[in-house]
This record gives sequence, structure tokens and C-alpha cells, in this order.
Amino acid sequence: MEQFDHKLLFHWLTGLNMNDAICKHAVFFENWKCLLNAEIAQRFFTEVNKQANNFMSDEYFKVNRTLIQA
Repeated sequence: MEQFDHKLLFHWLTGLNMNDAICKHAVFFENWKCLLNAEIAQRFFTEVNKQANNFMSDEYFKVNRTLIQA
């Protein structure tokens, strides 16, 4: 049921019919382009950026792959 809900949502967001295939790479890429160009996607990413600004700083830090045992 969860996968079905995701499929319904994806089809709705991209304007696809329920019978349109989405599993092939080329079809997925076309759907992704449609989604990113949709107004809802632009509003979503604008809101994410606005909320993320509260957690960002100009302070620089570097992360390496050293394992630290906690």
C-alpha cells in the first residue's frame, strides 16, 4: 500500500496518467525533468532552503574518513 501511495503521488506531481510507465531510466528522467520544472517543486525547494538557512553558518569545517570510536 505504501508503494502504491508513492506511485499515486509521483504520477499526480508529474501529471502522468496511472498507466504511464515510470520504471525505465529514460521515462524516469523525463518525469524527473517535469517534476523539477513544476511550480510545486520550485515552492518546495524554496521552502527547504529557507528552513535550512537556520542551520547553516559561514564557519568552515572539514570531515575526513577517520573512524572514531565513541
